[in-house]
Amino acid sequence: MSESLPLRRGLVTSLVLLAYLLLLADAARVFWAAVGVAVLGVALGAWFRRIDDPMFRGAAPVMPLVALGGIAVLLPPTALNGLLAGVGAIVLLVWMADDPRRLPGGPGRAAPTVTIAGLAMALAWGSATLLPTRSAPLGVAAALIVAVVALVSVLIARPELIGSEEAATS
Repeated sequence: MSESLPLRRGLVTSLVLLAYLLLLADAARVFWAAVGVAVLGVALGAWFRRIDDPMFRGAAPVMPLVALGGIAVLLPPTALNGLLAGVGAIVLLVWMADDPRRLPGGPGRAAPTVTIAGLAMALAWGSATLLPTRSAPLGVAAALIVAVVALVSVLIARPELIGSEEAATS
């Protein structure tokens, strides 16, 4: 683990992600399993982000993503829980943007990208719940959410694809 990284870097977004997953766990059918998955997923993800090995840093988002998916499976299948799980994916993207190894302000720099993901999630959720048929829009909505979250994850992980970072001035 790098000694030069301040402990507080990335801590706020990790705590926000954990709090949101715990909020979702409150509605889960098996509460204690959901709480355990949330705590373990965020803790491992935050720890992996701080390790110097690039393999661990690259695998860090997998842990909270698995936790979010596990909690979503434990939620009763309602439209509101679907919306909350989709918002959880957006919170996960903000967590990914706040990489402790980059200059502070990561979530702010990623705001346009995360906004696009949020709009796509809202469109997918709206089409799944508001259109009159049941089966087709749900599949389209799920595909939209998965595709957008995957694309935004790549853009956050490789910011050089969308532009260069500005150097800090002071």
